[in-house]
Amino acid sequence: LMRCACPVSGNRTAMHTACEAGRDTVVATLLAGGADPEPLDSAGDKPRDLAGKTATAPSLSHFLILS
Repeated sequence: LMRCACPVSGNRTAMHTACEAGRDTVVATLLAGGADPEPLDSAGDKPRDLAGKTATAPSLSHFLILS
């Protein structure tokens, strides 16, 4: 999933799902494994967009490091 950015549903990746759920450890693991932090889902959202709407501050910190 991480390397091929295989969509889960709605063109969402595992990164989208982890960010939306606020799963900081999963986000960190996906990023450490080389997951793309910038894919767009079918609604045009990036994982960081979902993290900003629903997740905790630590989830966003993973993305701020990448910016």
